[in-house]
Order: sequence, then structure tokens, then C-alpha cells
Amino acid sequence: MTSNKDDSQWEGSTRWGDFRYPGGPAKVESVFIVRGPGRDYTKEMFLIAEGGTLYHNWADSQGAWHDWDPNFFGDRQAGQVYGVGTDDQTATELFVIDAQNRLYHNWLDSDGWHDWDGNFFGDQQVTSVFGIPSLNGSTEFFVIDANGTLYHNWLNGGQWHEWTPDFAGAPKVSAVYGVPGSPTTGSL
Repeated sequence: MTSNKDDSQWEGSTRWGDFRYPGGPAKVESVFIVRGPGRDYTKEMFLIAEGGTLYHNWADSQGAWHDWDPNFFGDRQAGQVYGVGTDDQTATELFVIDAQNRLYHNWLDSDGWHDWDGNFFGDQQVTSVFGIPSLNGSTEFFVIDANGTLYHNWLNGGQWHEWTPDFAGAPKVSAVYGVPGSPTTGSL
């Protein structure tokens, strides 16, 4: 999405209204909003500006937005951003694919944001990342590498597991998306 400052929208209590982000970039390539940790309904917003600068802002539980941080990803250029709130609501997991297709990881918990892990998927290049809270209490993550191989990892109890290639015998893919499954089966 390429946007100018004044043509995005927000949903108010009864209508859509003008979305404003003072101090944000003039041109935006993509936008991503994710729920913050906890049960107070905070929001974390990320914009990738023209040139790959990753901006960050957040709304508190009263809905007030704060100041934009144009240096959230340092001097690296972001190509994609994706985040998901963990199933137990204790953290927000954030992934950025940089301009060289490396996967970076960061997370927000009660201690605040942590340091970027630039070796989260090793030296392999990735084209896509997706995550979803699972009904069994873990949070499932999927990465597609440059060859179209689908990898799977999961986070539960604050512990990551190993990246497993060829998830469930998947063919070569270019995109992945999932929705929560049935609460009776506990499946994704």
C-alpha cells in the first residue's frame, strides 16, 4: 500500500473517520497493527516508509496514540513487517524481513521491547512470515524461504522450538495464512 498522510481511515465507535499520524512519514509503503500484550487492549502500529524506514507508534488502553519512533529498526531497511499477540497475552511477537530478506525478531512484554535478533532464521533468506495463536496455548509461526520451503516453529511458555522444514509435507509455496481452529479439538 502506498499512501499519503490523509487518505487512511480509522474506525471510531460509530463511524469511520480520518486517520492522522502527525510526525509520521510522508509516504507509506505498508502498515501493520497488532494487539499489545495484556488484556488492556493496547495497539502497536508499524509503518514502513518509502526507503524502508520502520516507524513505530502505540495506542494506550484509552485509545491515545503516542509519538512516532522513526528509528525502531535502527539504520536497517525493512521490507515487510508482521506481528502477532501470543495466545497467553503475555507478549507481542514482531518479525521484520529486511531489504536483504533476512528475518529479524523482537518482542514486547511487561519489560518493554527487547533487542533485535538478526539471526532468528540463520543465514537463509526468507520471503514471508506468518504467525497465529493456537487454541492449545502455543503460538504457531511459519516462514517461507527463498526456495518456497515452508518452515514451522512454535512458541509456548516463552520458549521457542526448532524451525522444521517442509511443514506437514507442504509443497513449495509462495504465501501462507491460517485461521484459528475449533476450540473442541485444540487444533490450529
